[in-house]
Amino acid sequence: QIMTRALIVAVQHVAVEHGVLLDGFWKHPAMHQRTARDVSIEGFTASLRHGFYEQLHQGGFSEREQHTLLALMRSVHGELPADIDARLHRLTLLDGTGRTHPLAGTFAMQLGTASDAALLWCSPHHTLHSFDSLTSFRTFCATAQGCEWLRPSLALEYQSILLEPQGWHIDLQAIEKPLFAERVDSIIAVQAHNLSYALGLSGTPQGFSAMIDDALDIRWLLDPRQLPFSVGRWRSQAPFDFAAVWQTTPDDDL
Repeated sequence: QIMTRALIVAVQHVAVEHGVLLDGFWKHPAMHQRTARDVSIEGFTASLRHGFYEQLHQGGFSEREQHTLLALMRSVHGELPADIDARLHRLTLLDGTGRTHPLAGTFAMQLGTASDAALLWCSPHHTLHSFDSLTSFRTFCATAQGCEWLRPSLALEYQSILLEPQGWHIDLQAIEKPLFAERVDSIIAVQAHNLSYALGLSGTPQGFSAMIDDALDIRWLLDPRQLPFSVGRWRSQAPFDFAAVWQTTPDDDL
């Protein structure tokens, strides 16, 4: 019984200890006194600018949208000038119980002060999408495509909520801090949550290892350009169906 209790206590502390190690990874100076967080903010900013300028070059945005986007991209830290009639928002998912779940990395730029004003949405893919109102954006998010685009930004523990599109909706919350650092911090936070969640699960050693790696993998949110630089278990020739380790039922498509 003593050994059993010791093992139970040890398991309970695993997530805490690994969380401390992960926090240290992000905060400890590693390169020219810069932390991994500092480097990630630079990469996140560069990825957004690359994608946004490419989309601006392709056209399709109104003059007002272009003006707002250029003002944001010219800002070092991701802040809109006071004379720009637009607001930056983080996205949260409000479920049927009234609980809110932050959506990491993604954000919206609402054009004007009206609550249902038009907006530009930066998806987790670092691509921009225009909506003529918050209502139309919420309608899109409830579609199968909208759910799939939102999924990477939601913690693994709560992604099943998206299977019931009528039981939740998206809310906007004003971002009062510099955008780029604030969004990277949201990505780091969801990674920590995912790791804690995955460490509490059980399964085969191979499946458990895949879950931990998936919990830690935030390349999509930080910089989608990193996705081609992959490792074994994300390749098509992986020795098992990686996505299947998360399935709870045969028809579970999340």
